[in-house]
Amino acid sequence: MAELVVFWKYVFLFTLMVFLGSVHDAVVPHGKPCIKNNNRMICWCSLNYSNVNCSSQGLDFIPVLPNNTTVLDMSNNTLTDLNRNTTKNITNKHLSLLNISHNHISFIENGFLAVLDNLTTLDVSTNPLSIANLTKSLKNNLPTLETIFMEGMKWTQFPYDVMKVLENTTLTNVSVNNNRLKAFGNEIFPHMSNLVRLQLSANKIRYFHGNKTFPYLPNLTHLDLSDNLINNVNLSGANSLTYLSLSSNDLTDLPVCCSNNNSLVPKLRELFMDNNCISVLMMDNINCLDELHLLNISATRIQSIESYTFAKLKSLHTLTIERTESLGKQNSIKAYAFSNPSLRRLFIRYNQIIFNPYRMDVAKIFENCTNLTNLDLSGNHLRMLKETEWSRLLQNVPNLIYLDISYAAMMYLPKPIPKVLTNLRTFHFKNNQANIIPTKYFIQFRHMTTLLLSDNKFTTITSEMLPDAFLRHLRYLNFEFNPFECNCDLLWFLSLAKRLSRNDTKTTLLGYPKYYECTGGKGKTKLKDVTITKRGCLFRHQTNTIIECTCAAVIIILMSISFVYRYRWHFRYFKYILNLHRRKGVTSSNEAFVRDIYVSCSRSDLKIVWDRILGKLEQERLNVFVRHMHIPLGTPELPGILKAMDESKLIMLCLSDTFAQDHLCEFETNMAINMSLTVGTWKLIVIVLEELSSENVTKTIHRLIQNDDNYILWDKTEETNNSYNWTRLLRQIHGSDNVNLSILS
Repeated sequence: MAELVVFWKYVFLFTLMVFLGSVHDAVVPHGKPCIKNNNRMICWCSLNYSNVNCSSQGLDFIPVLPNNTTVLDMSNNTLTDLNRNTTKNITNKHLSLLNISHNHISFIENGFLAVLDNLTTLDVSTNPLSIANLTKSLKNNLPTLETIFMEGMKWTQFPYDVMKVLENTTLTNVSVNNNRLKAFGNEIFPHMSNLVRLQLSANKIRYFHGNKTFPYLPNLTHLDLSDNLINNVNLSGANSLTYLSLSSNDLTDLPVCCSNNNSLVPKLRELFMDNNCISVLMMDNINCLDELHLLNISATRIQSIESYTFAKLKSLHTLTIERTESLGKQNSIKAYAFSNPSLRRLFIRYNQIIFNPYRMDVAKIFENCTNLTNLDLSGNHLRMLKETEWSRLLQNVPNLIYLDISYAAMMYLPKPIPKVLTNLRTFHFKNNQANIIPTKYFIQFRHMTTLLLSDNKFTTITSEMLPDAFLRHLRYLNFEFNPFECNCDLLWFLSLAKRLSRNDTKTTLLGYPKYYECTGGKGKTKLKDVTITKRGCLFRHQTNTIIECTCAAVIIILMSISFVYRYRWHFRYFKYILNLHRRKGVTSSNEAFVRDIYVSCSRSDLKIVWDRILGKLEQERLNVFVRHMHIPLGTPELPGILKAMDESKLIMLCLSDTFAQDHLCEFETNMAINMSLTVGTWKLIVIVLEELSSENVTKTIHRLIQNDDNYILWDKTEETNNSYNWTRLLRQIHGSDNVNLSILS
């Protein structure tokens, strides 16, 4: 709302701006050169030569003017004094506006303006003129004068003498801002009852007494006392005042506008109290303002907004509380804080308020604000609000047409917004951290005309995010400063940007192409310079598909090879079982076995095993099978091993370092374990011939020898030390001491 302050501050200058605007519009670029000096063009004129602009040309004189000149702009030159000789080139009687501001004029000769019989507007701003000299130059010379501008004169008191000599003029507008006034007298305007706007901003006034001012200005409607040092205000008698600005002063409370339940300013519609030292809102001072439409209390020291603070302002239409960092804490906004059915526009931006649903009653902040149409929450902490809290926050303002939640550290677009705010027309979501737009998120906004999503984390925009049905009624779209990735996913948005950059479209892509760039790589590239074709993207898609399928196939093959290698012995065994049409029903009866013991040992241990163990077993009339000795030459080894193991009642494993390094011994061990687990009737006899090295203790061997009761530690160097082991071996062979198969599962 600060822009409104500026607007109203200079609204009484409207007449001058119209005149000067016509001059500049006529001169550049629509004007034409019309006056030269020493072969240099110094002035430009309108088509009919009525408006002449000679500003900013370094002139120390007024050139010869066309006969029908009515507006002359001599501002920003080097004029030092004005006399009859200076005005000799002004020969016409039609001049109505003279602008000699921003020069070095320190003296004006008496009667200088006598020839300007029709002058209505005079601007002598920002010149080192004294009040006395200006008073003498104006005396009894300007009966038609209506507006005079005396800005930036660096005066320390109000120019009362100037006002006095203009007593018989038609003066209605006076501008004396940007001076250094120390006091404001009630006797200055006794003959100016038609004055409707008074501006005394940018001075050093410390107090204002309305009872000494308003009686002499009964028609005063606009009063601007902003940018002073005011700490006390008296508004008695301000019966016609509709606009009051007390911005940028030293006030600690709201001005007293009420007395005995009666309003001192009954017609006041706009009140600006921003940039003051107010810490507590004494609403009783202004609650009687039944006509108040606009209230600005920004940039103060308010600690919190209590419940029902603005409820008694019957006509409050616009409320602005921004840049108030003292509100930047949790629970600074109470429930029902903005409760007022007449409220239409609410601006609470850049306050750093923490919207914490655990400490703030989010559902009741906007309670009884159902007629609110414009809501600005930008520059606050909204990140803690979840989807449910957003629904509760917005459920009381379903008629919003304008919503701004920019600069709020939002990570995502809240889903409840399109569901609740179906009438939204303007949506600002600038400078957040969202990186994706949900599919069909904006299709639900059937009346939206402005969408601003600049400074987020969007890398690509697709047609599903911005459907054609949504773009048809959109007027302004902004995606500036997003980190776009210029690949085939962005092809649709590139086409859209080029289409919207044409003048024949209703939708304007703001900031394009200047602020739209691709990120990544060594540098940044403008989107307009990126070349991505549909054909190239299609070929790339096919290529990517082939590459992906090839990679997937290679991975599957490698995993299959690894799996097959890991369980190669198991697969070989099952293959053998299938080839022989064997299943779990293999019999375990003694009549099915051809041999008593199948012995598995390494070739280097064969002699020791035979001399110490197998020879004695044969003496016990036991049929022993060793592949090194009993498989005929030329016979396939693996089928022979499996067949012999199937035909043996017991399987003996003679473990050693060389056994662990022999692949066939490893195969025999795995097959023996599989047979034992599958059938459950075979018996394993494990003999450890020597202490195994740690690198040779595989997982399978470790399971076999993890329990001392499940294996026999055989001393292959001493025959006499094995009597006990021999007894245990015979007991296992004859069935009284078997291995526990549960350790193998």
